Amino acid sequence: MTRSRRTAGTASSVLVGVMIGGLVTFGFGGRLGEGDAPTDARGTPSPSLSSPEPVELVVPTKRAPTTMLAWTASGIPASIAASLSGSPGVAGVVRVVAGIDWIAKTVAEEGTVIDQPSGGRFIPLDIAVVPPTAYSAFVKPSERQLIRSLDGRSAVLSVTGAELRRARAGMKIYLRDRTVTVVGIVSDDSTGGYEALVGGAVPGSWTREYPFLLVALERASARAKVGKRVERMVGAGTPLQLRAQGETPFLRYGDSVLSEAYVKVLFGEFSAIPLPDGTLDVDPAYRADHIITAPVPILGEVTCNRAIFPALRRVMRQIINEGLEHIIDPADFGGCYSPRTIISGPGARLSHHAYGIGFDLNVSENAYARQPRLDPRIVKIFEANDFTWGGRWLVPDGMHFEWNSFPAAD
Repeated sequence: MTRSRRTAGTASSVLVGVMIGGLVTFGFGGRLGEGDAPTDARGTPSPSLSSPEPVELVVPTKRAPTTMLAWTASGIPASIAASLSGSPGVAGVVRVVAGIDWIAKTVAEEGTVIDQPSGGRFIPLDIAVVPPTAYSAFVKPSERQLIRSLDGRSAVLSVTGAELRRARAGMKIYLRDRTVTVVGIVSDDSTGGYEALVGGAVPGSWTREYPFLLVALERASARAKVGKRVERMVGAGTPLQLRAQGETPFLRYGDSVLSEAYVKVLFGEFSAIPLPDGTLDVDPAYRADHIITAPVPILGEVTCNRAIFPALRRVMRQIINEGLEHIIDPADFGGCYSPRTIISGPGARLSHHAYGIGFDLNVSENAYARQPRLDPRIVKIFEANDFTWGGRWLVPDGMHFEWNSFPAAD
């Protein structure tokens, strides 16, 4: 069974620690000495293993003050990574492919079963496939050897991912289509906020891939020109997200929202059966522990994650106090808890509606991928209370708000 109940104190202390690490982001050369020996979770020096490397990627050879993230909703082709490598202002490029895997069971090195969901369910795993040698140049030196050891049969976990799995090096993770062995644990920064990294080829079982680029700039001033070059490569009219260090907690695909690992720590982790229509058959124990129906000002009865209600009520009371309640139509409320993937696509990333921390307002006037029409005064109140608004996303979702910080007590 998975653990579905956590205390607010534990969650907040974990989040503070990992966010401090995450805000450092990729340093391309790191801040520790080159001679620092990489270790696994037990403090043992990590072995160096060989692994295949995609030929289109160029390993960075210089240190740079800035790493830039580039992603589009439809993904970044490998050809763009190859074309960008070696161009003016670029010290190196790596293409990372993120996706969702599903855990059937985890077993400690000594053979103890740690997680084994019941009822034929699986635990979702936010994971990325990296070319080990090229990617290792984007993490701090003390963790490079461990990253280079990756192949299709091994994985490194982030600190938060390891905490979720109660993992140590040597753990075996039985996924739906393959088994990987945990060879060590690295910082959340080094995984880009993903729960795990693996090497090798993208798994054939993935029906959705989310590729993005990390670009090491030779100098910070090269960002504008390199960014324009990427824009031309992806094509006019294709929405492109470009970020640099310090602008987002992690340089990763879909960087405007909390990573899956943080959502799990803060709002509980569930197991589920992913269904062909993109919905999820979630463990009833998770729903019993975390999902409740309760009254909220303006909206009436709402079904959400129990941890989100204090903040949601606070926002609605502020909207009332400022005389803006007439702007929100409770009859046009799109709901909160909805166990599904993003836009209900099979194999897609999990919607944070599945955790009951996102909700949709004035749906009929704020369709997905259309120009948002929500009153900016409402948006301002939500954002001041630690919610992120989908209307600012790369592909706008003007009806959508979701929690983007730790919920404070009411």
